[in-house]
Amino acid sequence: MAGLTDADMKRIDARIAGVSAILQDKIAAEVALLRPRGWKKALYLLREWSVLGVTATIVISLLALALTEWNSANGHLATEASFRTHTEDRLTAVETSLLAMRASRASATPTDRQSQMDAKDVLSTARKDSIRIPANVVEEAGRSFVGVAATDQKAWDSALDFIAYRSSLNMPPSMAPTKVWSEGGTLHYAFAPVPGKAHPKAEIVLSLVPAEQAAIAEPIGQDPNAGIKYQPSWLIVTGGAMGLEDEHFRNVVFEHVEIHYSGSPIVLENVSFISCVFVFDNNDRGRELGQALLASSGNVNFRALA
Repeated sequence: MAGLTDADMKRIDARIAGVSAILQDKIAAEVALLRPRGWKKALYLLREWSVLGVTATIVISLLALALTEWNSANGHLATEASFRTHTEDRLTAVETSLLAMRASRASATPTDRQSQMDAKDVLSTARKDSIRIPANVVEEAGRSFVGVAATDQKAWDSALDFIAYRSSLNMPPSMAPTKVWSEGGTLHYAFAPVPGKAHPKAEIVLSLVPAEQAAIAEPIGQDPNAGIKYQPSWLIVTGGAMGLEDEHFRNVVFEHVEIHYSGSPIVLENVSFISCVFVFDNNDRGRELGQALLASSGNVNFRALA
């Protein structure tokens, strides 16, 4: 086709071949699951039928993709740019469906070590290839691993991976311009350090609101900014690592921060986590906060007091 180089065609062919190979493996796995293998498999039978439905959809998508490529190549029905865009979009949709299916499959048996490894591979692939697995699939799969984590540390590790990936799907709220905040000024904010880790950087939004509506980052029960009638509406915290223990946060965005939590008292009001990594102890409060993060489409509200 005019305008497409050999490298372009090889790249497209490679992606189609890769998706096709994965699809063949998945179809074989689904057929195998339909053979009687005891009560454990029977418990998941209805769920596997829904997965087969996804597989059928992918087969149809690949056939439609192949037909589109043939028509485009032989009939010159589209320009080079639209051809490339259309092909990439169709391939991405198929790859997304495959990863979503694999995530659901892995979460069906969250205590199984192979399922835990499969979940890790799914999320690693999604990150590497910039594929956005649907948030509802991520939430459901993550909840499945959280649900058994009390007696399975490996399942908790998988759950934290889903929680981190879920935060990568969040979008930061729109807000006014910011400026860098530094200690020693008029406004005081507290961020618990993590030994051996870099401190995060903080910026304040240049939009002032009454103190009772303003951003907060302070130890629970304290108010280091008391008496300041108008304060910044939001805090933006980026990079580094910090703990949530015994802290009260309001109107704060954490972006690319390693977040630690041991289960101590905490208050979160209208707090966003964007592309963060979570290092939570595997206890009741850690799991409860993990569930809240999985369910959040943006801002988190969570309260756990002694």
